[in-house]
Amino acid sequence: MNKYRLLIIYFFFILFSCTNSDNDDITNTCSDSNPIEDLDWLKLKIEELKQTNSTIIEYFYVSQNLYNDKTVFVFPNCCPQCSTIIPVYDCEGNTLGFVGDGNIDTNILNNDIIIWKPENFACD
Repeated sequence: MNKYRLLIIYFFFILFSCTNSDNDDITNTCSDSNPIEDLDWLKLKIEELKQTNSTIIEYFYVSQNLYNDKTVFVFPNCCPQCSTIIPVYDCEGNTLGFVGDGNIDTNILNNDIIIWKPENFACD
């Protein structure tokens, strides 16, 4: 009976210690649970994007990632005609730099999560 008990405990720990590799969540280190609604500066920047009358807005989005174990917000795009600078902000809205500027590696875009995109989003 003890063998079965030990076996059940073993499987219990294995079952609850596994993580889902398909989980797209990045831990938010900001003090707010919903950054799009709770961070005024981010909400304002997204509203500015929404109000853009340009046809290229369909290529722009906002993503979230971790940089030096802190949440950052990136404003990239997939615009084929654009030559743009991609800013990176911390939770307070301070510019940390730009992707590819020597301080922030372009790899930051590899695992980011899109937190806002326009309705007619053109990127895949």
